Amino acid sequence: MNSAQILAFLSRRALLISTLLVLIATLRIAATYSVFSHTSDEPAHIACGMEWLSKGTYRYEAQHPPLTRVMAAIGPFLDGARTTGHEDFMAEGLILLRGQSPDSYERRLALARMGILPLFWIACLAVFLLGKRALGHSGAVLAVLVFTMLPVVLAHAGLATTDMGAAAFFSLSLYSLYALIDEPGIKRGLLSGAALAGMVLSKFSTLAFLSAALLFCAVQYWRTEKPSGASLKACARRLAAPALLSLLITVLLVWAAYRFSFGPAPYVPFPAPFPELAAGLKQVAEHNAKGHLSYFLGETSMSGSWLFFPVVLLVKTPLAVLALAAVSLFMARPKAAGAPARFVWTVIAAVLAVAMTANINIGLRHILPLMPFLAVAAASGLLVLFEKAGRSRWPQDAALALIVLLAGSSIMAHPDYLPYFN
Repeated sequence: MNSAQILAFLSRRALLISTLLVLIATLRIAATYSVFSHTSDEPAHIACGMEWLSKGTYRYEAQHPPLTRVMAAIGPFLDGARTTGHEDFMAEGLILLRGQSPDSYERRLALARMGILPLFWIACLAVFLLGKRALGHSGAVLAVLVFTMLPVVLAHAGLATTDMGAAAFFSLSLYSLYALIDEPGIKRGLLSGAALAGMVLSKFSTLAFLSAALLFCAVQYWRTEKPSGASLKACARRLAAPALLSLLITVLLVWAAYRFSFGPAPYVPFPAPFPELAAGLKQVAEHNAKGHLSYFLGETSMSGSWLFFPVVLLVKTPLAVLALAAVSLFMARPKAAGAPARFVWTVIAAVLAVAMTANINIGLRHILPLMPFLAVAAASGLLVLFEKAGRSRWPQDAALALIVLLAGSSIMAHPDYLPYFN
């Protein structure tokens, strides 16, 4: 089968193949539930989500928003767990996991981690949609293939933490905003608002990532398109109503998630909706200003290093993905590197730029929202190789070899996805 036949087959069966890839990844993730005990922050997230479900309040800790925490707590809640009111939310989480019987711990931990699977599926959907818009149906399949093979993705999709929700809704938000700008409409405004609300309610760092991505994309658009004042005014008129609707839906859904709370809030001199969100942003800013104890290249530090995330990305991403991303970046023809492809690389640069300025350097998970875009970039590299195979056989062989290398390294990492190094 030559490259053209391979790409045609992938295009015809794009949805089916992508679904099978997601199903295989889901089984791999679920197989890790009973292997590892809880990580240091899983009990805290479960406790905060359980408070929201059991008491309708959200007072344990505001530094993380409630959505992914509630998702993690739903399983234990249905298993009979309820908030005990312990003053320490870490201890509260352990109480909830241990329950009243000897087998409660493993069961409830698995149920909590299971609650994150829908967020993984949303992330895969976002990857498919991004890949389809940037690379077509065959590229969408290849992007899902790469994404579902990334050890860091499989690791955090199997933990009851906030990181997978951040990756899912950040990528879906940027896709929906791109689609809204490209084709404004009421339906796209509604979908964009829902995605943005999910992003805000997953992790606050995504707000910084989104701001940087929008700024970088605006600069990129200005440099490449050089729009006139008239075209910008026409675009603003077309976007006004859908964008306003999107913002309204975002605010309403976020407020609903905080149970329509209202009261004194940081940063504003008067009572405001969802004051917990403002309090959480304040805590994140204070945490970043204070820093966090981290280890990098033989040294410990409270302020981290600007090299931390680039280096961690290089050593914890499969070599095949790095090679494919390099092919996409340096070998793609100008025609192939259209606006959607440029958009993907611009977002990657924006996320890295924000992360490199942070004082909290404690893992690749903090830039997990970058991974859907890196998967699309790697898929672009595969397409470049397949398209070059018309003149010579070696590019197709290289593409297939890199797919095998990626799959092999991912399978060999099972179940130790979290400590994976390339």
